[in-house]
Amino acid sequence: MISESEKPGCGCSSMLLGCAGLCVVGLVLVMLLLKLSSDEEANSKQESGSVENEFPAGTLERLRFEVQQALSSVKAGKVTLENGELKIVITGNDVSRADPTEVDFQIENSRVLKGIHESGFNEFSTVKLISFVPIFDKFGNEKLLNVSTMVFDKTTLDRINWENFRHVDLTSIASDYSFHEVVNRSE
Repeated sequence: MISESEKPGCGCSSMLLGCAGLCVVGLVLVMLLLKLSSDEEANSKQESGSVENEFPAGTLERLRFEVQQALSSVKAGKVTLENGELKIVITGNDVSRADPTEVDFQIENSRVLKGIHESGFNEFSTVKLISFVPIFDKFGNEKLLNVSTMVFDKTTLDRINWENFRHVDLTSIASDYSFHEVVNRSE
């Protein structure tokens, strides 16, 4: 006698049902992955829009946000506005960094000025960027040293094409600037 599994064609239908089941499972997995990726896209779009919602363009809050974004994680920026002067005090937290260069401050200040532009904040006539870095005196005590001050007129800043601007030109467009003697002027 021939068993059911040995009959011709019987195994094929079982195999067909198994393949169909696998196809259905595969299709469900693909649909689930597509749903998850579209949810991630929606979440990332919602998160990117949340900056605009939390800090609307043109506000002092947005300006503070953009300035802090422009600074590295080892820097802190304090933004104040008084009598049309936008003053940004930048304080480095990294005492281990030796020999700051003029180029370092030009790059950093260019990023900050671009952040001001991107914030949409326009309620100022001048920008004053003041940079401090911690140093150790001869007794090993830490103190903050003002190493760079740069002043810019808003009319000058409004003329900058930030996509093509070179940080090395920053001192040439500043209405005033100074670097402490500890700042290395070589490039």
